[in-house]
Parts: sequence; C-alpha cells; structure tokens
Amino acid sequence: MQDSKYLIANERDALWGLTVSTVGMDMLQPGDPYPTRGHAGGYYFDVNKGRILDEYQMLYLMEGEGIFSSEHVKDQKIKAGDIFLLFPNEWHTYHPLHDSKWKSYWIGYEGRNMDDRVRYGFL
Repeated sequence: MQDSKYLIANERDALWGLTVSTVGMDMLQPGDPYPTRGHAGGYYFDVNKGRILDEYQMLYLMEGEGIFSSEHVKDQKIKAGDIFLLFPNEWHTYHPLHDSKWKSYWIGYEGRNMDDRVRYGFL
C-alpha cells in the first residue's frame, strides 16, 4: 500500500529557500511487489534500472530491511531505523528484501537552503 501527496510550489514559495514537493509512505508485506503503484511521473522506478530525481529526498525506514545503491554507494544494507538522503541528479535504487516487511516514509524537497548545505560541505 502506498499513500503519497505531490505538492506544487510557486515562485513566492521558493523565496523561503526550501520547498516540499512530495510526502508519502509505503507499507508492504513480505513478497509484495515493489515499488508500489501510485507514484507520479518521474518518481516511479524499476529497481533493476534505478532512477535519477531532480530533488532531494529523505527516506526513513521504519520497519524492514533492504538494499540501497547509488553512484557513490554500492549495495548497502538498510534496516529499520535508518534514514538516508537521496541527492538530485544522482542515480540510485533501493528495495526491500523479498522476505521482509517494509514500512517507509519519505519527503522530497528542493531549494537554495539545502543546496548551500551541500555546497559548503555540511552533507
């Protein structure tokens, strides 16, 4: 099961320096197909091919275990309690282990406040 919201920011919103574009959650039982259906265009992905987003996303894995890979990290095991950050314009993929439950929350955002934290080496 998936529940997600996609938000549209205007130019005035962008003046805050950080805008949220998506929030959501996934809940799966062992063996359920992943990723779940319901993602908007540009967000759905094939776990074997991965994807590249235009924004930052922070994901919190509340329950379960899985595997995360990106351009800079290869096949990292993730588990309940882990939080990971996806960077814009970087290839990545992740998925639950086949025999694991999976409950995750995410938030997608962009803006100069986050860009500055990356630019100045805080992340």
